[in-house]
Amino acid sequence: MTRQEIRRSVIASYVAGLILIICSIAFFGIIYFGVFHERVPIEYLNSPFPVEPAEIKSGEQLLIYAEWCRYTDVPVTIYRTFISDDQQYPTLPTEYGGAERGCGSATLPVHIPNNLPVGTYHVHYRMTYLVNPIAMRVVDVETQEFTITD
Repeated sequence: MTRQEIRRSVIASYVAGLILIICSIAFFGIIYFGVFHERVPIEYLNSPFPVEPAEIKSGEQLLIYAEWCRYTDVPVTIYRTFISDDQQYPTLPTEYGGAERGCGSATLPVHIPNNLPVGTYHVHYRMTYLVNPIAMRVVDVETQEFTITD
């Protein structure tokens, strides 16, 4: 073997080793982010959420009482859908910045859209959390039923 062939062989070995290291880091990074992540970003302690009043008119404010323990501080996107026996009325998603970890409770006002017809409804919430670069967690909760009257 000539000196130039030996040099090429050494360079090829270094390149192959570097590629192997990069692939190993990528593989273990995917495993880490895909498996070892925050499994439950938030836990609701009183689902389905109690509502007040049980009868309400379109355009008014419904009060929802929620208790939770939050285990992450990443932002959340909330999708809200008003559901009756035969119809679903989604609203625009809302994004909230990361809140502090910990437990708490609150009474949350929810505006009843003016165009909801009379009937019995509950609100379905779907919350999505991007807990790391490749893992998203989804939490679904609902309210108790309430009635929209004229």
